[in-house]
Parts: sequence; C-alpha cells; structure tokens
Amino acid sequence: MIGVLWAQELRRGLRGLVLWCVVIAAPAFLYLPIYSSFGGSSQIQSLLKSLPPALIKAINYTSISTGAGYTESTYFGLLGFALSAVAAITWGAGLIAREEESGWLELVAAHDVSRLSLGVARALVLVTRIAALAVVAYVVVLAFTGPAGLGIDGGRLVLTAALFGLLALASGAAAFAAGCVTGRSGVALAAGAIVAAGGYALNGIGNDSSGVAWVYRFSPYHWAYGGEPLATGAVGMGAWGLALFAVVLLAIGVVRLLRRDLGR
Repeated sequence: MIGVLWAQELRRGLRGLVLWCVVIAAPAFLYLPIYSSFGGSSQIQSLLKSLPPALIKAINYTSISTGAGYTESTYFGLLGFALSAVAAITWGAGLIAREEESGWLELVAAHDVSRLSLGVARALVLVTRIAALAVVAYVVVLAFTGPAGLGIDGGRLVLTAALFGLLALASGAAAFAAGCVTGRSGVALAAGAIVAAGGYALNGIGNDSSGVAWVYRFSPYHWAYGGEPLATGAVGMGAWGLALFAVVLLAIGVVRLLRRDLGR
C-alpha cells in the first residue's frame, strides 16, 4: 500500500518536480561558466585581499579562488541552497497540511488506507523529490567541471551533492512535521523557513567571530558545509546530524498524524 500511495503522489506532482529540477540547475548555468573570470581572476583576488578577513569569512568567500571553493560558495551554499530549501519547504507543507486544509487528505484517508501508510508514503515522496534535486545538482556541476576548469574531485562532488540534499531535507522535514502536528500550512511553512534561514544566519554569526563559534552547533547549514566538503572532502558528524535531524522530524510527523483528527 505504501508503494502505491508513494507512486500516486509522485505522479501527481511530477510536473512540479520537473520544473523544480530546471530551477535548481539554472544557477549553475549562471555562475559556473564564469569561474575563470570571477573566482579565478587575479583582479577579484586583489579585491578580496583588500577586504577585512572577517567579512570574507562571513560571506563564505574564503576559498573562492579554487574551483571547488567557488562552486561551494556560489552554488551549493548560496542560490542552490536557497532554491532547494524553498522547494523542500513548499513540498513539506503541501504534502499534509495544505491538502488537509483543502479537504483532499480526508478524502484519501476515507478510503481503505491506513494513516501509517499515508504518512510514510508522503514522507517518502518528500525524500524522493529532494533526492532528485540532489542528483540534478550533481549532474549539472559535473557537466561544468571540465569546460569551466573547476577541477572538482568526483568523489567530493558526490559527497557534497548528498549533503546538499540532506540540508534541503532538514527544512522540508521540519515543514512536514509541523504540518502533521497542526494541520496548518502557514505554521508548516514557518517551521521550514526557521530551520533554513535560521541555520544560515547562525552560520554567518559564527563566521563573524571565534567568540561565538558555539552557535555552529545549532546550524544545519554549518553541519553540511562547515568542513568545506567540496574542497576538502571533510564531513565529520555533520552528515549524520543532518540525517538524524530529518528522520526524527519525519517520524514525529507520521506518529502525530496517526493520533490526530484530520480537519480539526
């Protein structure tokens, strides 16, 4: 039953998924071809050297002179991150809360469908869609690695694309869980946005001063990119933290869905 529900929901949102895949790929076409004239430019390097080191670190431009650092700063850690978070939060809020508000979820649950199957299937749809975005990000960066002279290691790119997906999943799972708990899409959207924007903000605050570096512990963004995985291959406990964070939130959402009256 879970497989049937998963496939049905995935087909329903297939057009939107394809559109989001195009949107996720677009920034790579904007940023990556100009690496040699921007990130690798001697003039840009001179400009960056004239700026305060704290500012360079705050905007994640410390390794922008390398292809890996440039790609992580401009794509995985900036526009790619923002767009994937928007997609994940929208999906996370829509799979339960928005459909409950429209009455569609009650209609589905009125058939011979268990709440457990429904909740697990919807959670798997969220994971599948975000995995598709991560694959698109991997493929498009890999396609530009040679032509743009990025010099990115293939294994590190796989690792970074996986972290890219886990980071988006953290925001989407927060929206999903909040939607399951409250049945309100506004609350779900806010929960997802807090995880995404809050994590990014905490990472920036931690970059500002070593005295407040402890805030890194609470930033999903730092868990993903704090070790500069595309440049160094370092991950540490960040990947496990992101995965555990997302799984716990999805589980909370499914459990809550089992016990709550829909439409109230």
